[in-house]
Amino acid sequence: MLQTIFWTIIAIGLLVTVHEFGHFWVARKLGVKVLRFSVGFGSPLWKRTARDGVEYVVAAIPLGGYVKMLDEREGGVDEAELPKAFNRQKLGVRTAIVLAGPLANLIFAIFAYWAIFLSGETGLKPILDEPIPESAAAAAGFRSGDEIVEVGGESANSWERVIYQLVEYAVDGEAAPVSVVGEDGMQRELFLPAESLLVLTESQGAVSQIGLVQKLPHIPAVIGEVVTDSPAEAAGFQPGDRVTGVNGKPIQDWHGWSREIRENPGRGLEVEVERNGRLQLLQLIPGEKGSGDSVIGFAGVSYTDDVDFGRYRSEIHYTPLAALERAAQETWKMSALTLKVIGGMLSGQLSVESLGGPVTIAKAAGDTAEIGIGAFVRFLAMLSVTIGILNLLPIPVLDGGHLVLYLIEFLAGRPLPDSVQARAQGIGMMIMLGIMLLALYVDFGRFFG
Repeated sequence: MLQTIFWTIIAIGLLVTVHEFGHFWVARKLGVKVLRFSVGFGSPLWKRTARDGVEYVVAAIPLGGYVKMLDEREGGVDEAELPKAFNRQKLGVRTAIVLAGPLANLIFAIFAYWAIFLSGETGLKPILDEPIPESAAAAAGFRSGDEIVEVGGESANSWERVIYQLVEYAVDGEAAPVSVVGEDGMQRELFLPAESLLVLTESQGAVSQIGLVQKLPHIPAVIGEVVTDSPAEAAGFQPGDRVTGVNGKPIQDWHGWSREIRENPGRGLEVEVERNGRLQLLQLIPGEKGSGDSVIGFAGVSYTDDVDFGRYRSEIHYTPLAALERAAQETWKMSALTLKVIGGMLSGQLSVESLGGPVTIAKAAGDTAEIGIGAFVRFLAMLSVTIGILNLLPIPVLDGGHLVLYLIEFLAGRPLPDSVQARAQGIGMMIMLGIMLLALYVDFGRFFG
């Protein structure tokens, strides 16, 4: 829990800083005086006034931030400083300052993806095991040993890429054309129906729910590492132990062993292990992860690092320029997907289960940080895109709402009266409060229901 909180604060704090720095940097470059740069809301935990007079603040509630600029609407301004007041700026200057925050998030996402692609994409090839009987995948004609090579005509070089591409079709409400190469070397064109893909638009949706099963290499059920203070350590597991059975059932490989753990959260398991040539019985009670119907067990062990993934491993390397191009494409696709999801929820095509609030973000931050730096940076890139796009929505109090007011000002030749703008801000606050409460409701139903 402490690690999850820590990585959530790091993620939100970093992306809020990026967003607000966009406003801050452009405002200063265009001659507007900045009074305060705050990361977080509420009581200051730390603050310092720099030589240029800007007050830098880290506040107690890390759910946003703001840049306070000199503005006659928020207090008196000395006549000598009126040219530096935000409200005195031309429409183009104000627009550039407001737009800079979301753009900063999108630029950050491009560079985060660029770092990922520059270091190379590694993963597991989308090779399939026998599909789940009577599932959509089985009905579509998928077979054990098939390797997915394209989804919708776009190359699918890793299992992660396949999932991402199927989600795009799910959001669009369209059947997904999938090209596979069978064990006989022949390529076939298959289709996953649109209705079967809808589950992927939900936060807990998984490809296994449409019947696709990833085929993994043989991994011996030999313990490589035991996590400190884990259920496995409490049960007495040691590195080098070979698991041979669970509750009298023989264990052939790591997949069978991990399946027993996942399917038995909180239930006592009698585990037979071979240690130094002798069999021993250990009593393991797997811990619990998730909530509701998605609770799974965990033990706190990993397999040895000498597994040969062979033909299952996917590795792609890019030149710096190709990585940048790939990063820009990924940011564009994530932006489009975010807008499609929002549009789908507003139209009723997608369930509000697609919505993720603070609890979902916190869980994702903790999970990806636990996997490794690459996964966490990818999460940061995706979340940065989401923050950038959401801030462009035409809701008063958001940057997009301000841009709409500026568009009206441009078309009418004068700004709306202050009273109208204040009323719009109040409506915007109510809308945002409603969205936040809905997100929290979905979160609590998902993880604590």
